[in-house]
Amino acid sequence: MKYTVYYHWHIGTNKNNENYLSDFKRNTLPTDFSRVISKSLENYDSNYEHINCPAFQESYKNTWIVHQPFDLKFKFDKENGIINHFPDGEINKNYFLTHNSYKQVIFPEIQYKYNFLFWTQAKNIWIELHPHPELSRLGLDLISGTFSISSWIRPVICAFKLINYNDLIELPKGFPLYYIKFIDKNNFQSKIDLEEKEEVPHDILNRFEKE
Repeated sequence: MKYTVYYHWHIGTNKNNENYLSDFKRNTLPTDFSRVISKSLENYDSNYEHINCPAFQESYKNTWIVHQPFDLKFKFDKENGIINHFPDGEINKNYFLTHNSYKQVIFPEIQYKYNFLFWTQAKNIWIELHPHPELSRLGLDLISGTFSISSWIRPVICAFKLINYNDLIELPKGFPLYYIKFIDKNNFQSKIDLEEKEEVPHDILNRFEKE
C-alpha cells in the first residue's frame, strides 16, 4: 500500500504568545531559511558497503531528516534558567522554553520551538522521532517519542537535554537535528510519501483544537 502524510511547520512563538493552534504560521522565520526536511538517504555516501544491505535499507524506509533552517547560536544560563541567543546576546523567548526542572536535574531540558504538524487520511500511521548522530556530537540529547498521527493531532516539538550546558551551541543552517520515521502498523510494507502544505486544513485544525 502507498499513503501520503502531510505536514506544516513553524518556528518560534507568535508575538502575542498564544497557543500552538495560532502559532502554525511562518511569522518568525528569516527570509533565507533552507529546506527543512530531506529523505534520510538522499545524500548518503554510496561508497559505503552497508548501503546495499537490505536490513539497513529497511531501517531507513519511510524516514526523513529534519534540518536546522537557519544559523543559530545559543548558550544556557543554568543559574537563571534562561537561553541567551547570539550574536546579539538577547534572551530569546520566541525560540526556546526552559523547564523549571533545570534546578533539580544534572542536564537541563529545553524546548526548541521548531514545531511540525503531521496528518494523514490513512489508518494507524505512527510517527517516531530518533536523534541524528551529528546532534549528539554537540552535546544535545534529543527527547525521542512516538504516537499515532492517524488518531492524535498534536504538534511534534523539538526538545533536548543539554549535556554540555556550559558550552556555546552552534546550529548552522542545514544541520541535521533528528529523524522522523512513519510506520503503518497495519502493514509494515507500506510506502509512505511526505508532502508539505502551506496551510493546515480547517478540519485538521478543528481536531487539533478538540484534542
